[in-house]
Amino acid sequence: MRKLHLERFRQKLLELRSEASRQIENIKKDGLNKSLKDSIQEFSLVDNHPADVASETFERGKDLGLKIAYQAMLDEIDEALHAIEKGEYGRCRRCGAGIDEERLQAVPWTLYCRDCKQALDGKLHTRRPVEEMVVRMPFGSYDLAKDYVGYDGQDAWRDAARGGTSMSPQDSPGARTFEDLEDERLSTEQGSGSRPK
Repeated sequence: MRKLHLERFRQKLLELRSEASRQIENIKKDGLNKSLKDSIQEFSLVDNHPADVASETFERGKDLGLKIAYQAMLDEIDEALHAIEKGEYGRCRRCGAGIDEERLQAVPWTLYCRDCKQALDGKLHTRRPVEEMVVRMPFGSYDLAKDYVGYDGQDAWRDAARGGTSMSPQDSPGARTFEDLEDERLSTEQGSGSRPK
C-alpha cells in the first residue's frame, strides 16, 4: 500500500480512536460512575419493586453494553495502528491476501479480508444457543422402543392436567362436550402404566 494511502488510513484511525475514547468517557461520566441508588435519588432500593427501577436498570445495562462495544472497537483500532507501524496494514492476518480498499474505507480497523472474517465469524456463532450443549430437554429424553418407565414430560403433563386445563372440546378430536373431555382424561389415567409402541 502506498505511503499516501497509509497516512490517510492512519489519520482516520486516530480520529476514530479519539471519538471512541470520548464516547467511553461520556458513558462513564453520565451513567456508570454514579451508583444506581444515587441516579434514582432514593435512600434505599430495598423497599422498591424491581419494576419501579426498571428504566434505570435498562439504561445502566445499555450504557454498559455501549461501553463494552466502544472498548472492543478501541482495541481493534489500536491493533490496526500497530499493524501500520509494522508495515502489515492492508494484508489479511489470516490468509495474507490484500484487503480490498473499499473494505478498508468502510471498516478501517479491520485486519481480515471479507472471506476470512466471515469464516472466523462462522466459527464463533452456532446455529443453536450454546446452552443446549450442556442442558438436556426437560426431564431428559427417552426412547419409546425401550419401554422407558421413568417420570418424563408426558407424566408431568398428566399430573398437571389433573388440576384442570384450559382445554375446551374443540381442542380434542372427537370430543363434543366437556363430559367427553372428562371421559378421555379418565381413560388416559387408567392406561398411564403403559406407553405407546
